[in-house]
Amino acid sequence: MAAKFLKHKWQKVTVYTLLTVAVLIIAGALILNSYLKPMLQDKLRSSIRESSDSLYIADFKEAEISLLRGKITIDSATLRVDTAAYKAKKRAGTAPNNLYSLKVKQITLAGVKALKFYFSKKIDVGRIILIEPEIDMSYEANNTEDKPSTDKRTIWQRISKSLNSIRVGEIVLDNLKFRHIDYAHKRPLLTEINEVNLHAADLLIDSVTQGDTSRFFYCKDVTTEIKNYSGKTPDALYLYDINSIKLSTRSKQLCIQGIKLKPFNNLLFFNKTRSDRFTISLDSVQLNRFDFMTFYKYRSFSAEGIKISDGTISIYKAPNKISTPAKENIKTFPHVALRNLDFGLRIDTVTLKKVNLVYTEYNKKSGQTGSLTFSKTSGKLLNITNNKRALQKNNLCNISLTSYFMNRGRLDVKFTLNLTDKDAAFSYRGSLGPMELSGINRGVAPIAMVKVTSGNLKRLDFSIDANRYRAKGQVKLLYNDLKIGILKRDEDDGKLKKKGLMSILANHLVIERNNPDEPGKAPRSANINFIRPVNYAFFKLVWKTLFAGIKECAGVSDMDEKKANSKLSEKDLEKQKKAKEKKKKKD
Repeated sequence: MAAKFLKHKWQKVTVYTLLTVAVLIIAGALILNSYLKPMLQDKLRSSIRESSDSLYIADFKEAEISLLRGKITIDSATLRVDTAAYKAKKRAGTAPNNLYSLKVKQITLAGVKALKFYFSKKIDVGRIILIEPEIDMSYEANNTEDKPSTDKRTIWQRISKSLNSIRVGEIVLDNLKFRHIDYAHKRPLLTEINEVNLHAADLLIDSVTQGDTSRFFYCKDVTTEIKNYSGKTPDALYLYDINSIKLSTRSKQLCIQGIKLKPFNNLLFFNKTRSDRFTISLDSVQLNRFDFMTFYKYRSFSAEGIKISDGTISIYKAPNKISTPAKENIKTFPHVALRNLDFGLRIDTVTLKKVNLVYTEYNKKSGQTGSLTFSKTSGKLLNITNNKRALQKNNLCNISLTSYFMNRGRLDVKFTLNLTDKDAAFSYRGSLGPMELSGINRGVAPIAMVKVTSGNLKRLDFSIDANRYRAKGQVKLLYNDLKIGILKRDEDDGKLKKKGLMSILANHLVIERNNPDEPGKAPRSANINFIRPVNYAFFKLVWKTLFAGIKECAGVSDMDEKKANSKLSEKDLEKQKKAKEKKKKKD
């Protein structure tokens, strides 16, 4: 068949011509490959050094080039810091805060337009895949803002002598191993992540994009996903676990799913620290308009909004915490703590949606714990910042929350924090809606050793202005049919039981059963002027001020309490005398 096909002269000429062209193309490709390999290595090294202002050195072991398939394979590629250049920049005050080193088993470049590179000095690649990439990153606070460099040229201007442009359609790094060391703390903080997927789209460096601030490192979008991220806090007290973290530089959105923080060991926790114990479980946290570049460069945190949805935040008060009456505790005020942060923070709005807040305390007298719950807490926190420029425009942080106290009464509260006041001024106003007062027993009884046996809350209103020295304002508590029981711990079974005599005295001598006393009569209200003990934390000041007002609305005065305690003591002494007399008679 072949012989018949080649019997005509024109057929033979055609076949030989095609074979000759094919041989020439293959031979040319092989020759060009051998020419391009050292050229590629030189260009890679020079481009990296030029674009990084001599800070980084790139290298690789072997490169395989296939012009016909438009594919380049590079083995054992590395990127490392030129320590001499870094030290020189540090002396000049222009050293970056972040440094990198990269090690890759293999890099595959597909869709390479080699002729475009050869004739037009343009690098054009369809896709780059990095196999088994490992990135080491370190952070050291050399600068807090961008400083003018001696070389004011852009990256494109630095490489323009040897290249006209660089374009890569897509860069893929899957199963990236990432190691980060933060030297901004007293002890270097090490973080290691093994499951990172990173995709960069449309990298373009040319005369047009050199000033495009919408691109992140000249990429239209960089998406990062971290799965199953877990570890231990630096103090080794907590374990954390996160299902996934996703970041898009184009949308400036950071989404965190499945956040869990729990003590490493519940039983031994308070043996190791005198701090309160936290447990956190949140379905999702979403940051919108997150300024990743500012965070990346200077660890300054800025976002337009944060949404925290569905979950529980629990606080267990440390039972072994030592209270020093003379020690100032103003650092617990949220706006003072915000002011004292060692990093910049600016968040326009934090939105809470259906988050449960639980406060638990152990009472040594009762031998039991009580928990106060604020269920389905939703609301907004506005202007959370320590940024000086932002504070000049607005120095107030406003917080509006709606919750359900003990999963019953609706609580609406508004806090206003003065972020710049030297005396840490703040105010809080709100109301608690109708509920059966016996609903607070499971939380309050073990802590306060008091049980509500009957009573209905109609409404609690409060309006307080406070600072580090005092709290002043008004409290109004409307209720009816209030009765309480004073509790004691039974030494035999450890259960809480009612003190009959003391409960009777409290109900008859101390508290008023209703407010108002009669229908149509003006209700009692309390004008509070509470002097803050210097060791009172923020929320203790808030609660104690409210409690002082609640007691006054319930008709309780210091004199009434002393009177009841005095009568109780007399009765107890009388009972003890009678018991001793009975014992003597028996003997």
